[in-house]
Amino acid sequence: MADGLRSLRSLVEERAASHGIALRTLWGWALEAIVAGSLIPVLPTGITLDTPSNQGGRPLSLRTVVNTASRSIARYIPENANWANTLMFDPEAFERWLIRDGSHRVRSPNQGSSSQRRRPVTEGVENILSTLFPIGAVPDQTAVPNKMLYKLVHDQIRAYNQQSEFKVQTNPSNETILRAAGRRERRKPSPARPRK
Repeated sequence: MADGLRSLRSLVEERAASHGIALRTLWGWALEAIVAGSLIPVLPTGITLDTPSNQGGRPLSLRTVVNTASRSIARYIPENANWANTLMFDPEAFERWLIRDGSHRVRSPNQGSSSQRRRPVTEGVENILSTLFPIGAVPDQTAVPNKMLYKLVHDQIRAYNQQSEFKVQTNPSNETILRAAGRRERRKPSPARPRK
């Protein structure tokens, strides 16, 4: 296990048990997030999710394989699939994704639906920031001014879109970037109105 990385299978099985999430449910969430680009595996240099490789005797990209598995999750859990055992993640990044993703998937009835619509964009920006600053938190404004931070995030999205056939369909606002970086307070969902 290089540099403390763990396979998708071991992380899903372990976190499903420790967080009390049904195994099939967490597999589905993780696969959707990988395809959407909000959960990013650690791949060998020069390899992307869209690089064709031999998958079951056919040249398919990992993104295609993961996407197919995601659509089939109601019938099949890919725990014994070779790619699920070799797709590696930083356990801390996986945990951060799970805490963020779980918090908007398992919502209390009082949370408004508008917060759920905004959440994936913020989550995507948080993942971009963790790619840009893998060692820890986003540096403060003295080291990385807001204007530079906006540019870094948008450049990273552009770079990803140039390399991938699956485009990131988001253009996060400066406010969203600052919230994801912890430089602005997160909006609190407005309380639900009682039904008459």
